[in-house]
Amino acid sequence: AVKSKEEPGSRVSRESRAIGFAAPQGPVRSDMTEDKTVRPHEPDGEKVAEEKSAGPGNGTGRVSAEPGFVHPEGGWGWVVMLASMWCNGSVFGIQNSFGILYVALLNEFGSEEDLDLQFRTAWVGSLSMGMIFFCSPIVSVFTDLLGCRITAVGGAAVALVGLLASSFIRSLGALYFTYGLVFACGCSFAYQPSLVILGHYFKRRLGLVNGIVTAGSSVFTILLPLLMSKLLKQLGLSHTLRVLCGLMFVLMLASLTYRPLLPRTPDTGKNTGLGTLMSSLCVFLCGVFIWLSTVGPSLLFLR
Repeated sequence: AVKSKEEPGSRVSRESRAIGFAAPQGPVRSDMTEDKTVRPHEPDGEKVAEEKSAGPGNGTGRVSAEPGFVHPEGGWGWVVMLASMWCNGSVFGIQNSFGILYVALLNEFGSEEDLDLQFRTAWVGSLSMGMIFFCSPIVSVFTDLLGCRITAVGGAAVALVGLLASSFIRSLGALYFTYGLVFACGCSFAYQPSLVILGHYFKRRLGLVNGIVTAGSSVFTILLPLLMSKLLKQLGLSHTLRVLCGLMFVLMLASLTYRPLLPRTPDTGKNTGLGTLMSSLCVFLCGVFIWLSTVGPSLLFLR
């Protein structure tokens, strides 16, 4: 007996009826069994992959090809750390040693018994210390625009000019400008970039590095009064200030080591700008508090 040919799909029909499903009539279409998965190497696959990988806030739907920034955690960063430590030491070493200069200024412009002269002389140091932190928001703007190196070198140069001009001054009124404003503003422009640049080289060790840099100011604060007292006895006030100008000159050279590493991108600039402004405001308020704490006792004493 000749076996009848089974039509394509008849076997499928009998099996489907056996389990209670209706089999599709007609031949099976090839597109039902064809794999429709889009491969990553195909153009449509690339578009899907980009859309899936686009994170929140990425409106372009494209993945950045730049690898993530890795902090060196050393290398040239140790040189930058030493330069930053010199900056903190020279700036705050001179500022914290103003008590030695205060006595010398009283003897230079009058007598230690003159109460009015005491108050006016104290204003020189108070104005200088307050202006370092008072200029913080302005310094932050210049640091974002010009970078750490240019801002720090320019600030050290201004501080050098202000301290050198103070050595030729023979009146307290002029010292308010040369020492209290020019020298202090230059120190402010040199001080803040020395802290910002540390974040370019360190992340995991940033706390340790900040501690070492801050310790530099304490070392200079301990040693500078001993040096300045001997210089005042042997050279006098004017030549002592000129010797201190050497610290500012070295600070200019040290600031040249502030080589930036973090890339500047428009997206991160908006976020870091707000953070820098907030931190600058905190430093500004801290400076106002320090300035009031130094000037306040003088006002009470004058009354």
